[in-house]
Amino acid sequence: MMVLVSITLAADGEPISTVLLIDTVWSVTRPEDRLEHLSARTGADCVHLGMFIRTASADEALVTAHEIWLRAATMSTTLQCLRNVSAASLRTIDIADRSFAKRQDI
Repeated sequence: MMVLVSITLAADGEPISTVLLIDTVWSVTRPEDRLEHLSARTGADCVHLGMFIRTASADEALVTAHEIWLRAATMSTTLQCLRNVSAASLRTIDIADRSFAKRQDI
């Protein structure tokens, strides 16, 4: 199953580059994290980070996303001004292999 976890980060100070944020998160991600896709967008005084994690449960995805974020924030002094406000599992997405086979037939 694929789980989308959204993390809202409060920004203190200057705006953070979403490219820097994504690059830093990818750099600390481990194969066992099973992170499939990552996105970021900025809002008013906050950054929204979306992580698609392949996992067995939504709870496991939340823990993994939080661990990834802690590694990224610890590694980068630029990201340390972002505070984790909330993390929520938005939805689970069941991606069957057959959906990819259908796509190839197009």
